[in-house]
Formats: sequence, structure tokens, C-alpha cells
Amino acid sequence: MAPGVTKLAKSMQQFFPPKIDNASEFENFKTRLKDKRRIWRLLFDYPIDHIDAHTVKLSIQNCPFVEAAIKLKLPELGPHICQGDWDVAKDNSEKWTFERSGTIGTGCEICDFVYKQIHN
Repeated sequence: MAPGVTKLAKSMQQFFPPKIDNASEFENFKTRLKDKRRIWRLLFDYPIDHIDAHTVKLSIQNCPFVEAAIKLKLPELGPHICQGDWDVAKDNSEKWTFERSGTIGTGCEICDFVYKQIHN
């Protein structure tokens, strides 16, 4: 069941990070991420904690996917839902890097997302 949950989560989470064609478009990535907040804030509350030329840090304060799993009394699915973000990052690894130290799905209060520009 866990691989199916991760696959389903990835299918939704792939729309969160902005699409760019290559690492040199990271400036567009940052701009689009800010613009997408208008749409995504319907589901997620994510302040942009830090943004500079090469890094964007977010603190995602709620996750409707994990919240649904908890309401369905399936909190053990949380880590598998969160794995979808890593799978999306792997698919984009030539464009940007992704770091995270905590997730709501593993019991943390926030999901801390860090996107970094790849320097060629």
C-alpha cells in the first residue's frame, strides 16, 4: 500500500514546484513560486521564510494530504505521502536541489522546504 500512496502523492505534488527547463532558469522558478502562492494557499499555508539569489526556504504549515490520512485514522501513511516530494525533487535534480529536515507527516509542526539553485 505504501508505494501506491507515494505514487499518488507524487502525482499531486508534482504540480507544486514551478516548472523550469534547466538550472539557469532558477530566477523564474523563484518568481513562479511566489506567484503560485495565490493558487496553492487554498490548500497550503506556506510563508516564504527566505529568498535570495540561490535559495528559497518555505515553512509549509499544513498539509491537506497528511491531514486527510490522520482523519481517516491512517497516520502511518504520512511518511509515504511526504516521500512524494522527494520523488518530485529527484525528477528535477538537474534543475534544482531540495532539502528538508522535517515533515508534518512524521510529526513535525511544519514541512521545511529548501530549494537551491544548481551552479553549472
